[in-house]
Amino acid sequence: MGPPVSIGNHNTPGPSVVVKDIFTFGPCDATLQTDGWTGVNFRYLLAFMITTAMIQKNQVHTVRVVDVSAQCKTAQHLKILMISVIKEVWLIWKVNIVTVTSDVLGESWAARKWLVEEFPSLVSADYYAHQINLVVSDYFKSSSGTVYLGYSKKASDHISWLQSKTLVLATLRDIQVALNSTNLSSPHHVLTVICALLDLKFALDILIRQEKGLGQDSKIVTGDAASRKKATEMLGLIEDPVMWMTLARFLIIFGFLISRYIALQGKASSVEENSMIQAIIDSLEKPWSKCDQDVFLAAVVLNPLYRIKPFACLHKFTNAGLMTLFVKLWG
Repeated sequence: MGPPVSIGNHNTPGPSVVVKDIFTFGPCDATLQTDGWTGVNFRYLLAFMITTAMIQKNQVHTVRVVDVSAQCKTAQHLKILMISVIKEVWLIWKVNIVTVTSDVLGESWAARKWLVEEFPSLVSADYYAHQINLVVSDYFKSSSGTVYLGYSKKASDHISWLQSKTLVLATLRDIQVALNSTNLSSPHHVLTVICALLDLKFALDILIRQEKGLGQDSKIVTGDAASRKKATEMLGLIEDPVMWMTLARFLIIFGFLISRYIALQGKASSVEENSMIQAIIDSLEKPWSKCDQDVFLAAVVLNPLYRIKPFACLHKFTNAGLMTLFVKLWG
């Protein structure tokens, strides 16, 4: 066992924070993950992590967090950082990286593509949790789903407005205490935003009735003209029955996607459903065309429950084609 890249001088490109456990992991195989984000201090950070079944029940271990704020965020630079981390985990922990995974967008995908071209023994895998998000996004971007995106944006704006108004939050908390309900949360993801609003609907209805009872002494519609206009708009949104119906259908569709996505093909009962199902299929085909397909094909073929039964009668699934596939992966 050895690293898939040759060990040369160990140079770390850019400043980094290195997190190491006190013991040696290896020798074992592992998956290298990388992802980036902008911190609250507006610094752009890249994290490199490893996961292996031999280390504390598949826990993720951080190898390095690199501040690349002042560096060019190119695929070539990310590839250099990946190679550096692969060398580091082999030299220090005796961990052999066999798979690299990252986001599928732009420079991240290109960096993995070039890395695998240079080191064919590596397997390149996408973040498939991200792929599911993209599938859902493509679903709601279809011609029949735009109405849901419009109201999900209004829902996000409404939650942001609520969270910026301490008086409104305090009033809602008092109402929820009186109702023996849960405390207010601070959702960020669109799905949790919608769930939070639907959970708050009864309390918001009570809030509206209280505000109407105050008349000119309103505690919410106050301030300058812009603030009063925004507050009136948000209170009007609470009374919009179409919004609540749309948000409820939004959640139902998410449930449908989760429970039925395997059997979507051929299940459309209308032109509208067919167009949205086609959007899902097209979205799934797009990442599949870019991924390291050989690894997934081999995993299915070697599974005794499936072998070649799920596949079409193509040359690559003949004995000669499969032998070529296995030699490419393990030869």
